[in-house]
Amino acid sequence: MALKDPYNNTLRSENGIIFEAYADVVLNQSYNFSLTYDTNPPGITFFGAIPNISGYGDAMLIRADLTDQTGIQNVSLNITFSNGSSIYTNMTKKTSSRYEYTFNETWFKGRYNISLYTFDYNGYNRSEEHTSELQSHS
Repeated sequence: MALKDPYNNTLRSENGIIFEAYADVVLNQSYNFSLTYDTNPPGITFFGAIPNISGYGDAMLIRADLTDQTGIQNVSLNITFSNGSSIYTNMTKKTSSRYEYTFNETWFKGRYNISLYTFDYNGYNRSEEHTSELQSHS
């Protein structure tokens, strides 16, 4: 059966697909439910590099903790080195909300700018910036 709003309009998705619901009929029973549509981009609860200050050749863990009603489709990074060159890579899903990337190319002293790009299954996206610094070992 097609779902209707309080004004008896058929509910449709943004691309025109009709929302439908199916249920077994149980005599003399009624059930309440609510239907929500995700209109928000992914939430970023943490984004950073661990450690934030590192030395030449040391690995740096880049971590993002994310939330989303429909689920995260893709998480990627653009890392700009202190010499101006950059790499673009995807992060690996570690738990239902945590994504990680181990960054080993830490051979240029200075600041590294890290851009996070998140995309959910409804096409919404969010980005965030982070800066880490590499120092020479003493």
